[in-house]
Amino acid sequence: MKQFRDLTTKEKKEYLAIRLLLPFAYIGHLFKKANFRAFYRRGVAVCLALVMIAVMLPTTAFAADSHTHCICGKTHKNVGDHDTEVSTTFTAVTDRNGLQNAATNGGRVYLANDITITSTITVTDELTLCLNGHTLKNTDDNTRVINIDGGTLNLTDCGSTGTITGGSLTGSYDYGGGVYNYGTFAMYGGIISGNTANYGGGVYNNNTTSTMYGGVISENTANHGGGVYCNYAFTMTGGSIIHNTANKSPSGGIYVNQPIKLSGSPVISGNKYGSNDGSFDIYKNYTAILVTEDFAPTGSPITVSVDPSCNDFEFLEAEGDDVDIEKYIGYFDYVSEFPLYIKDGAYCAGFAIVEEPTGENNYTVKVSSDEDLSCQWY
Repeated sequence: MKQFRDLTTKEKKEYLAIRLLLPFAYIGHLFKKANFRAFYRRGVAVCLALVMIAVMLPTTAFAADSHTHCICGKTHKNVGDHDTEVSTTFTAVTDRNGLQNAATNGGRVYLANDITITSTITVTDELTLCLNGHTLKNTDDNTRVINIDGGTLNLTDCGSTGTITGGSLTGSYDYGGGVYNYGTFAMYGGIISGNTANYGGGVYNNNTTSTMYGGVISENTANHGGGVYCNYAFTMTGGSIIHNTANKSPSGGIYVNQPIKLSGSPVISGNKYGSNDGSFDIYKNYTAILVTEDFAPTGSPITVSVDPSCNDFEFLEAEGDDVDIEKYIGYFDYVSEFPLYIKDGAYCAGFAIVEEPTGENNYTVKVSSDEDLSCQWY
């Protein structure tokens, strides 16, 4: 049996109309069955009571239709800089038009039912969306699900199964099958799954800010960045990026092309590099992975593949001068043709000569990883 909040607008109107008519039907019944004096003695009090009930029922029903919880989900949870409960009241949407209206004009809405779309939802204002355990699914070819075009998307879910899915972009320069961010994206909850693109199967972050406080990005596929492609700053303080696949670079989970900050206890694991042998959670390009003092990921070590052209670039850096970088290196499974060395408080990929050679030409020298390298001195 449907709850009132799950009814469509038409069904709600019909339900309330029936409730309001019940007292008048009873009045007619009393007139048929008794004389006016009996009606007056016994019926008026009953009718008044029924009228009061009928008036209260819509109020009660509308109260049941209210949808209020913290922006991070049904139960507030301190994650990163989200350390205060933000109580938010959401309005129901039942179709694409209602959702797009909120994305265009701003609003706090929840899905009252599953919604299927055949064209992208474009966010140009501030949209706070609670999936409410429902699915927002695209069924059109070569279409992403959500495009943040200068606006803000706060994504949450007070249920456990709310999902954004079905985004499918197949062109050479297509980005972000699930969510394309050219604005501000904060993910507190929900699942982004079953999306494909060339870059960023689940999420593509382009020249803007993305923060992941919670939720799951999983089972997405791309040529580069199966789960997330970072073309600008990305902060992950919670949530999971798991079981995504990249086909053309070892970036099944995250492709790091711009700064990425990891803090708290996120889960980054089980991501794949196509049919190649091995799992790769992060593919690091020319920028460092920055970790904060409280960083302690959940699960197995995060597998990081480093672009071979990034010799002598920072691999891992700790935020703050007083943070011991050695504390965090064990959280990563480093994969590169270059060893690591420490320089200016950061781990760098490549090698550094730590002993000045003697003699004239060919030498074997030690690097800080305690490996021997054959070098030629000029």
